[in-house]
Amino acid sequence: MTQREHVPEVLPAPPASGTAVQPVPGTGTTALDAVPRRRAIAFLLAALGIVLVLAGLLLLGSSTVPGYFTGWAAGWIVVAAAAWLADSRTPRRWPGWALLAAVPQAIVNVVPAAPIGLISLVAVIASPALAVLAHRRFARLAEDLAELPEWRPFVR
Repeated sequence: MTQREHVPEVLPAPPASGTAVQPVPGTGTTALDAVPRRRAIAFLLAALGIVLVLAGLLLLGSSTVPGYFTGWAAGWIVVAAAAWLADSRTPRRWPGWALLAAVPQAIVNVVPAAPIGLISLVAVIASPALAVLAHRRFARLAEDLAELPEWRPFVR
């Protein structure tokens, strides 16, 4: 049996090449305000798409719809809003909560064939679209985190 040569576990590093990287001197940015503002805008868009628009359309059509239908649709809006708030740290699911709230109110407003029913059908598309926009606004991290000073500890 022949004895094998020992191979080191960590090989030597390759030679340094390329241009040297240095921090860019300059004044601070307003990025510290960007992260909380981004989240506030995302939550406002999601609340608009999941609760406010749909509840407003349900109230507009409530004069032509029997009370138990309105209560049923309002119950679904409340369930979707509670689920959205409980699941607020997972913005990719927000369009689902918006659709859960939009479909019952659209059905209730379409049943009596009121003119508000056509607007309610548009809300079935617009409500999840607002939630998707909120999700994209909430999940956009790269620009904000690159500007935060705690992520650049070596820059003075």
